[in-house]
Amino acid sequence: AMMAAGVEDPAALSHNKVVGVEHVKELVAWSKENLQKDPSRALYEAVEFRAGDGREGEPQFAPYDAIHVGAAALGMPHKLISQLKVNGRMVAPVEEQGTQYLIVVDKTGPGPHDYEYRREGQVRYVPLTDRSHYRSEL
Repeated sequence: AMMAAGVEDPAALSHNKVVGVEHVKELVAWSKENLQKDPSRALYEAVEFRAGDGREGEPQFAPYDAIHVGAAALGMPHKLISQLKVNGRMVAPVEEQGTQYLIVVDKTGPGPHDYEYRREGQVRYVPLTDRSHYRSEL
């Protein structure tokens, strides 16, 4: 929803789709409720929320122009990179050797390793986990 809210012209969303993947079903429901408060309903209709493992992405809707990851992956998230269109961009926090960095990945070709990335600085995010890890940490 954050990506959808960042679109300058909400009417442009009528031709596009934003997909949010979250493994906590309660957060999926809460997100849908919040978007229903949008008086124009443009955001609500443009965003599809899925309960699932964000580390896997949502390949059925790929390829994507952009992917935003809101939790830190352990290492380069290759499954998500593979879901980008050529010339697509992903912004994600990634943990490498105990330090988290915000990375920007640009997909440069059709192959699984056809990408360039750069670090934009150190960050601190919650870890990108699945539902079993979330429940075990409560």
